[in-house]
Amino acid sequence: MRIWLIVFPFLYACAEKEDAGPCEEICTILVDECGYSAFPSHDSCEQGCSYESGWGINADGYLSCISAVEECDTYGMVGCDNAFGL
Repeated sequence: MRIWLIVFPFLYACAEKEDAGPCEEICTILVDECGYSAFPSHDSCEQGCSYESGWGINADGYLSCISAVEECDTYGMVGCDNAFGL
């Protein structure tokens, strides 16, 4: 019984990272690299991304789009938002 008290938190932490998928990379670009002010933190961005993914957003396509935008160009980023229904 006690072994589960030690093992469970590690398994839970691994499951959380696995579920993030492209959201972690999306938030790294939006929050960390571009300073996108819609999210107060990286974690907040990941929560929003996960929520939107549950509603069918194409996170992989969005990631490809924002990755192609040069130097965090505002118009390019907004174009990706519009193209993927954000």
